[in-house]
Amino acid sequence: MSDQLNRSPDCAPRATFFDLAGTLIEIRGGLGVQYAAVAREFGVQADPEAIDAAFPRAFRAAGRMVFPHPDAEEVASLEKGFWKDVVRLVFAGIGLAEQFEGVPFDRYFDRLFDHFATAAGWNVYPDVAPALDRLRRHGIIVGLITNFDHRVFPLIDALDLTRFIDSITIPALAGAAKPEAAIFEYALARHGLRASEAVQIGDSIRDDVEGARAAGLRGVLIDRKGRWATTTGDTPRIRTLEELLPLLGLPR
Repeated sequence: MSDQLNRSPDCAPRATFFDLAGTLIEIRGGLGVQYAAVAREFGVQADPEAIDAAFPRAFRAAGRMVFPHPDAEEVASLEKGFWKDVVRLVFAGIGLAEQFEGVPFDRYFDRLFDHFATAAGWNVYPDVAPALDRLRRHGIIVGLITNFDHRVFPLIDALDLTRFIDSITIPALAGAAKPEAAIFEYALARHGLRASEAVQIGDSIRDDVEGARAAGLRGVLIDRKGRWATTTGDTPRIRTLEELLPLLGLPR
């Protein structure tokens, strides 16, 4: 599929948009490890693997982090409320909710929420800075399209990635979340781009590849852990960002 992508008539894009978590950065040690480490500060012992298993169910049950037309201050509060519901559901799902009654849970959640806005909770993959730097040197716009929240702005700064990023698009700004077309359209409009001039790179087939395609962008799957080797069909798939420039028809 990489040859097919390179043969497309406008294969060198004007913009590359990236997902964030799982694409450019990863949670240090894993989500369960981080949740459990902060819980220990409040005297609660939680199994990281149980947290990891409970999180996807809790996240789905919490609904969508899209809030039509509130002002910026209200959005930040709504985003935090969304994540508070997720975390509460996680601990209910592993039978530890009673250990976080009232104020202790609020204090735990505030500590956890703030923690994930800092570099302490995350690692940047080692291939990220070199790849983004090369794209910028080729004159390619580099942006984020992520379903993260407003914490992304201090986080990207703390991780020393701001210097590579031309724009950041999140649901609170676009009024839509991946895989909805509107979030991609919002990012394109910020740069005056046509969909055919941009590529979305991410670790989710549904959110990044299929969502981008539905909006008219090209989608590239980054499969860092080899999870999709036999199920990607004709989807362009890379294992590291070192493979991205050749895939896009750009010299290293």
